[in-house]
Amino acid sequence: MRNAEAVITTDHRGIRYFCTLPRSAAGAAAGAGADAGEEARAGSSSSIGELLDDLKNQCFYRIEGWWTYEFCHGKGIRQYHQDDNQVVTATFSLGAFDAAATRAAHDARGEVTAATSAGSGGEATAPYHAHVFTGGTPCDLTDLERETEVRFTCARQSAGGGVGVESGDAEREKLNAADANVNAIERIDEASTCRYTMTFTTPSLCAHDAFRTKEQVVRDIVCRRFDAEGGEEEEEARGGSGGSGGDPVEEDAEVVFSRRGADGEL
Repeated sequence: MRNAEAVITTDHRGIRYFCTLPRSAAGAAAGAGADAGEEARAGSSSSIGELLDDLKNQCFYRIEGWWTYEFCHGKGIRQYHQDDNQVVTATFSLGAFDAAATRAAHDARGEVTAATSAGSGGEATAPYHAHVFTGGTPCDLTDLERETEVRFTCARQSAGGGVGVESGDAEREKLNAADANVNAIERIDEASTCRYTMTFTTPSLCAHDAFRTKEQVVRDIVCRRFDAEGGEEEEEARGGSGGSGGDPVEEDAEVVFSRRGADGEL
């Protein structure tokens, strides 16, 4: 028991268990060490603007069906179609970079915004840094100029290829090759009529502390069915607090509870 605490808990059937778990003090110390490391790394991080400087003077492309999307960092976005002879037959501007509108968005939401998914009840997903592009080609349906918000995210995980890639089409596969080592347009959505949201993945932002994620650790709580004759063991365990929080996975003499949390938590 030198490196563990002990508690007595009861499951939903009324069966009592004697459980051992890592000492919270040890976990807290590990968590504090991890936090200190994060803070040290954060102190050496470049600003988001400096990290995105790697994208300057570059344009990126994504093909979705009939359309090709072109994003030139800090300049503009366009949507166009080329025929088989590489002649552009239709083109629309989706906006030019608007520094004032971008600052206003950061003032309202912060420089880094946590994206949310409607399908997950508002649960936070990947954070992003937004740039706003305005003054695009007027919309036929609303007569308003097209606008786009580009959301820069850390390309920590593969985007899984691009939408609209045809099997065997090497050029399209190259254009849509979004992975952990590539700057790429991951997706573009028309959030409302002629109002677009582009998600752009870049490994550059993974170096910024706002885009780092803490790895969760799993700790096993080992429980043995409590023997009524083990009075001394029960008395020894009374010093613990709380329960294991969950049902044992087996009915045998020894069971394991799994708890997942941030480093330093049980």
